[in-house]
This record gives sequence, C-alpha cells and structure tokens, in this order.
Amino acid sequence: MNFGLNLKLARTAAGMTQTELADKLGIAQKQLSRYERGIQVPSVAIAVEMADALGVDMNTLTKKSILGDK
Repeated sequence: MNFGLNLKLARTAAGMTQTELADKLGIAQKQLSRYERGIQVPSVAIAVEMADALGVDMNTLTKKSILGDK
C-alpha cells in the first residue's frame, strides 16, 4: 500500500495544494507533507476527513496504487 502517493495523486487531481488541504483538515502543511512522503501515517479519523475533503472514498487512498499497479 502506498497511502502517501495515493494521497498526493488524489490531492493534485482535486486541484488542491498541500496548504489548502491542510487548512481544510485543520493540520499543519508540514504534517500533510509527512503523510504524502510516507514518513507518518494519519489516524483513521484524519484519513476519513482527507477522503471526504478530496471527494474520494477510503479505498482510493488505501489501495495498493491508484496508478494501476498490482
């Protein structure tokens, strides 16, 4: 699973910057960057908020890759 890559791809597809998404979630931009780089994994509650903010379901963020990798 590559949550960080999926998060970044979903965020950019939604046309949002890290700062915009972080502000919407009430977290620091640096924290969001850590999630995208795979340094940290968000809590389930934050991940659900991310999916809602990006207009995707949790499967999009948690599946192996939204790039089609198996």
